[in-house]
Amino acid sequence: MRKIATFLAVVAGMLLMTGLAEAAPRTYEISRTWSLQNVNGSPTIVPRIQDDYVEVRCKRADQVDDYSVSNQDFVAWEGVTTNGRAVQVQPDFQEFGQRLTLTVTCRRV
Repeated sequence: MRKIATFLAVVAGMLLMTGLAEAAPRTYEISRTWSLQNVNGSPTIVPRIQDDYVEVRCKRADQVDDYSVSNQDFVAWEGVTTNGRAVQVQPDFQEFGQRLTLTVTCRRV
């Protein structure tokens, strides 16, 4: 009797865990915003960027599913990295105070 009860508990646990795993969302979004500011009399993108590109990267080994930018007028170049895990955008701000938001939808692998 004890073996049967243990077996049923294990089977119920497996079914419950399968249901929880399937309930987890397959995608998630990451969003970051940059703006052109006057810092000590010099135009500076805040937060600071490297190599003239802003980047939003998916977590772990997750892959980019889709992405969008808030204003195409502020974009000189955009693209997904070769490994498919991040999106890079080269901003083209014209005036102080302009903001660019990059939103990436990532797919869990």
